[in-house]
Amino acid sequence: MFILALIYLALPVFIILFSFFNSIYLVPSSVALVAFIFCLAKQCKDTHFQFFTLVKYWPLLLVSFIIAYLSLVYPFKYLDWGKHFAVLNVLIGESWPPIIEINEQTWFLRYYAAWYALPALFAKIFGLQSPTAVLVIWTTTGLFIALVLSFHNIRKTWPLFIGALVFFFFSGLNIVKLLFPHHIEPVSHGWLTWWSGIGNVPSNLFFIAWSPPHITGTCVATSLFIYNRRLALQYSGAIVVMTAWWSSFGAIGLAPIIAWAVSKEGYKPVFSRQNWLITLLLAIPALLYLTQGAEQVPFMFTWQHPDFSLTYFILFCVAEFLLILGILYWFEREEREFIAILTMFFLLFSLLHWGTINELLGKGSTSTNCIMAILVTQSLLKSLKNRVWRRKILVIYLVAAAFPVAAAFVKGLSMERADKKMTFKKLASIYSQKDYPKVYHQFIYHQYLVKTEDVVKTFGMPLLRGLPEKQKGGKIPDS
Repeated sequence: MFILALIYLALPVFIILFSFFNSIYLVPSSVALVAFIFCLAKQCKDTHFQFFTLVKYWPLLLVSFIIAYLSLVYPFKYLDWGKHFAVLNVLIGESWPPIIEINEQTWFLRYYAAWYALPALFAKIFGLQSPTAVLVIWTTTGLFIALVLSFHNIRKTWPLFIGALVFFFFSGLNIVKLLFPHHIEPVSHGWLTWWSGIGNVPSNLFFIAWSPPHITGTCVATSLFIYNRRLALQYSGAIVVMTAWWSSFGAIGLAPIIAWAVSKEGYKPVFSRQNWLITLLLAIPALLYLTQGAEQVPFMFTWQHPDFSLTYFILFCVAEFLLILGILYWFEREEREFIAILTMFFLLFSLLHWGTINELLGKGSTSTNCIMAILVTQSLLKSLKNRVWRRKILVIYLVAAAFPVAAAFVKGLSMERADKKMTFKKLASIYSQKDYPKVYHQFIYHQYLVKTEDVVKTFGMPLLRGLPEKQKGGKIPDS
């Protein structure tokens, strides 16, 4: 299963590398691919895995499929889904790398496209009207892999159901927003993202329903360290780089679990030859591609944000992670070092405001949120098995935290559907409307697109193939 998870992470990454980049970058990518295949083949000899053993994990597959189906077949109208369909449509309709013309100016897609790549490729090759079915299968597979690796020690059916439900519905105590009625926003998303100036720590269900690219790859990467931390450290650099193609902030968010793995296994596994070779060869094109235009992404300390309030910041930290981490620290003595590391990194991410809407905290917390959900599941199952009184505390917390998550998800199912024919031209027009927050007016040009004239060049050769030699005139429309 470990090998299957690595293949799941790597497959779209190599598709992008061989489809987007100029010939000068194909040689290191080819060497990385050969080294990766060689290492996996060697690993297979030492692994005795049979696919039929996955049958016992059918509750995890069932819950993953239902969540993915409800979220992806009829996605509700939300800003993120406009972007998702714009990326999918440009990947399906244009040559790779996609070149887009907006307002008489030529741009290329600069975005972590791993989640989109395989479904878009299927739709492109087979002439599918919509890649929705492939998206559901692709996302369900990733979630199932992550859940199996995370809950591989659970054997019985009903504990597996509990683990899957806790994994998706676990959240911070956003229900405390009821104490502040002047902060209440539409239930479709306000229940989950109400800490405006500070940021938010969304639930896993939030990411599946609103932004599945960020959670799918990040959860698979996180589960690799939970399943076999020593073996994961031997591929740690490669895992981080490949995760960056799924979610750049998600890759940064792997820091706590890598730090915990190093504290347990030492640093020597990190310096394995295959790790450094594959990481170096993959990191160069990834860094050059994903950092283009990154200087436009805003960064500040949280207290520098105009909406910052010390009272809300303390309330945010307590409600989102300090309370549950404190409960776990009290209950799970053998995991206290791990919990302390999670707390330290959570506080660090909370003090930094990086991204247009603080994506470092929101998307960077994905891995840590997954870990907390797994730890809560383990503690709950142990307390139920041994009839320990602490199960009441955990159940009360989980129900209170899950209520706004479930309410938002159910409300979303009845909302207007997202436009599956969305394009970047339409998206740019929507973002420029006056009724959208000012932060979104130039959002599309800094987050997803880069001018072709600004593409990175190596020895005079553009990073990406197929770009026009000259930039057309025009400018970004003013806000």
